[in-house]
Amino acid sequence: MRRFMARLLVHVLVLLSLAARAPATLGSMPAVRFLTPGDGDSFGLGDITFTFEAAAPLSADRQLCFTVQNKRVSYHAWTKCLDEVTPYTLSGVTAGVWKAQVYLIAKGSEEHWRGGHDERIGEGSEGPHTVWFAVDLRGWASEARLDPISLGVPEALVGMDTDKGLPDEAKRFKRLQAFAVTNALLKSPVLRSSVERASHATLARLGALSAEWEPSDFRAVLVTMANQGHAGLTLNLAASLRRHGLASSLVAFALDEATALTLAAAQVETVPVPGLGGGYCGTDCSSVRDVWSSGFADLASLKPACVLAVLKLGVCALWMDTDIVVFRDPLPEVISAAGRWVDVAIQVGGSHDLHVPLDETDALRSALCTGLYYIRARASSERLLEHAMHTLAYFEADVQFGDQSATNLAMHEARWRNGLRGLKVTVLDPLVFPTGGLFFKAPEVLWGEGW
Repeated sequence: MRRFMARLLVHVLVLLSLAARAPATLGSMPAVRFLTPGDGDSFGLGDITFTFEAAAPLSADRQLCFTVQNKRVSYHAWTKCLDEVTPYTLSGVTAGVWKAQVYLIAKGSEEHWRGGHDERIGEGSEGPHTVWFAVDLRGWASEARLDPISLGVPEALVGMDTDKGLPDEAKRFKRLQAFAVTNALLKSPVLRSSVERASHATLARLGALSAEWEPSDFRAVLVTMANQGHAGLTLNLAASLRRHGLASSLVAFALDEATALTLAAAQVETVPVPGLGGGYCGTDCSSVRDVWSSGFADLASLKPACVLAVLKLGVCALWMDTDIVVFRDPLPEVISAAGRWVDVAIQVGGSHDLHVPLDETDALRSALCTGLYYIRARASSERLLEHAMHTLAYFEADVQFGDQSATNLAMHEARWRNGLRGLKVTVLDPLVFPTGGLFFKAPEVLWGEGW
């Protein structure tokens, strides 16, 4: 009973948090909005002046605050609060894609650097109004190593084939060889037969559940990836799927022979990942376990590579990290959440236990969680994974910056990245698909340690 009450209170607290942060408007216009910069504007290097319009004069106890963030600079955002609706000039704005939000809130909050989620925004606030703008597009594209003309991932990398030799860039930045892994997988009859069997199992189970779904949604598979360090967790995931008749829809990518044998022995549909001579993984892939481990980014670069191979076969994918436990069939709910037009429906996390984003716009920092996401077999989805793989390859940090950070950065810059300008993303209900922080830690907030 105590655990049930804890779960119930968690639901209530999160719902109250979400309700408190629902956007508020006055009349037909937002309580406050940007006049400049305009949404989608581009600027050269230099100062940028922010101007605002409020629906009504500020009362004595209210202030206007605006936040700017460039994830390529920092996953933290800078906030400035003003007592009057007056222009403010920000000096030395660096190259890149910037997100700005303006809102009204009670006085007393100092300007501060902060993470993307702060309870202040929304709790008693009015807004926010959001705009995106770019600064020095040529400089940004050079730093991101994008094609200077298309602002996309260079074709020589996307089409990388080890049979024809690796580009010099991929020898220098070895995580780029994840593109070669995708292309090698597409030549594998094991991948094609495994995905075909798993997608047929999905079709047989889902049948014609909903006429609102895309036809491709009935050709979907569950996808995960494992090495020896994750083999036990993968077996646990498979066991939870088996309890609900879902194990036959799972395709597990194995990074080493021992893991492939372990999973196959447990009757998990297993696809060996081509080793390319071990070149793509700066450390022994079989021993890299998780974030905070040396070589984590090398391992994480292969996650989108495996999913991309599935999409290129025309099959949708529900990616699931190996530490996930399933309590019921997730596909009907994630597909319904995606609707007809969404490309990616993704799990959300927050900067602390009970504070989670309202939507993809509210996800200011690395709060779109690549531990669980449904991605449709579409060109825009393929471009997203390519951009994430490409982004991750150039970050020197191999302990903390993984596929999640790279995907969030690519999404942050989506409007100016080729192939992502029309990308449609939605977030999954955090009460139905909770992160570990919400599921495990929130009861401790209510009951204390050892609840």
